[in-house]
Amino acid sequence: MAKLAVCVSALLLMLVVLSETRRPVPCCTENYDGIIKLKYLKNFAVQLDTGICNINSTIFFTEKNKLICTDPKKPWVIRAMKHLKNRAL
Repeated sequence: MAKLAVCVSALLLMLVVLSETRRPVPCCTENYDGIIKLKYLKNFAVQLDTGICNINSTIFFTEKNKLICTDPKKPWVIRAMKHLKNRAL
């Protein structure tokens, strides 16, 4: 019985350590209305309305490592995504 308690305790400790070292995933709750110049953008990710993150959003990563949530339907956002994809090639 003592061996089982030790094994369960070790497993719980490993789960806590693993959960603390995971990088948090950004979740946009609202989109920025402005326009961002292409020279400030480094990369992007797409967020879908999954229930946890309640809106569709394009997340831009800036040169200063900031995250900016934007409306993926806006023309400038679509152009910026294409520009960043082409720049990566």
